[in-house]
Amino acid sequence: MAVVVKPAPLGRIEALTGVRMLAAGAVFLSHATTIPAVPERAQYFMAAGYNGVTLFFVLSGFVLAWNYTDRITTLAPRPIWSFLVARIARVYPLYLVALLIVIAPLIATGSIDWSIWPHVFALQPWSPSVTDAFAFNRPGWSIGVEFFLYACFPVVIVVLRRFSHRMLLWSLAIAVALVFAVTLWFVVTGRADLPATDPQSPHRWLYRTPLSRLGDFTVGVIAALLIMRGRPAPAWAARAAQAVGLVAFIGLMAYRPLLYSAWSWDAAYLIPTFLLLWGLAAGPTTRFSRVLASKPMVLLGESSFAFYLLHTFVLDHMAVNGLDSLWGWVLVVAMQFLVAVFIAIGAHIAIERPAQKWLRRVFDPRRPVPVVPVTDVVTVEARQAP
Repeated sequence: MAVVVKPAPLGRIEALTGVRMLAAGAVFLSHATTIPAVPERAQYFMAAGYNGVTLFFVLSGFVLAWNYTDRITTLAPRPIWSFLVARIARVYPLYLVALLIVIAPLIATGSIDWSIWPHVFALQPWSPSVTDAFAFNRPGWSIGVEFFLYACFPVVIVVLRRFSHRMLLWSLAIAVALVFAVTLWFVVTGRADLPATDPQSPHRWLYRTPLSRLGDFTVGVIAALLIMRGRPAPAWAARAAQAVGLVAFIGLMAYRPLLYSAWSWDAAYLIPTFLLLWGLAAGPTTRFSRVLASKPMVLLGESSFAFYLLHTFVLDHMAVNGLDSLWGWVLVVAMQFLVAVFIAIGAHIAIERPAQKWLRRVFDPRRPVPVVPVTDVVTVEARQAP
């Protein structure tokens, strides 16, 4: 008889909390100090860490569907209001604090100008200019993408929750095919090689434009619905999905010709990400899931949103130049990572949680829900009863 791994009950999937820190760590590597002493292959691998954001967007759709499928059943204003308040309360306060930290020197010298306002309202990813989109706090562009996905979520879940299991599988295939088709269009039309500074580049339209990330988000929503409605997965299937997804993701990062290509901005990593997340949710008792669900990994995962927003600030202020020793470089990067982690944990406890509680109490007093960590760009929330 086949061994079966039951999916987690409709509650917190701890492994999905821990996996966020792996994605955040990949993004950290893509921004970390590069020194000539580092082997060239390692530098290319690190640079490919920008695709941790693909995991974040798919994971966002997964956890929102996991938490809200039975709360948002129609487009009635009340549940949508509660949803939006919860999401903004979770993300926006720390986003503003991180932005304020970065622009504080500009404010002090009076050199801040009108260009800051799109960043205040997280509208910068819509800009055709990569310079504007990545100005000030570089990781902040993805929060603007998340806000767009939050706005789309009620419509997405109201439609998809009505689909049968077979229809969900077809929808998954269509969503993935559309992501690949759009990427192929850039390749066929010769636009794949346009630099990121070009407004017509695939970097703009496939990587940082909010609309293009709706495919990732929808794949995550469908993955959650498949787990919630499907039969318990065999242990081998959950383990295989986890292994194939993780190995494929790492292998693609190590494949140098893929780096900065049109396929790398999203499409190449979409299926490995789906497999990894599906495997973790379908097999919460597998060895890899238990590692990610351990207390240290859960703490890191809960703090990973703060880590994501603040890590470039740490890297900029702990930069080291002229280091020609490989082990010296490893030590510096490890110190940068640890400092960013400690700051992130402090920000999570001192800013994220209190701000979330206060904002939800003020703007959604009719629905007092215990505040717990949530998955958006980089976080996971436990599922609570309506």
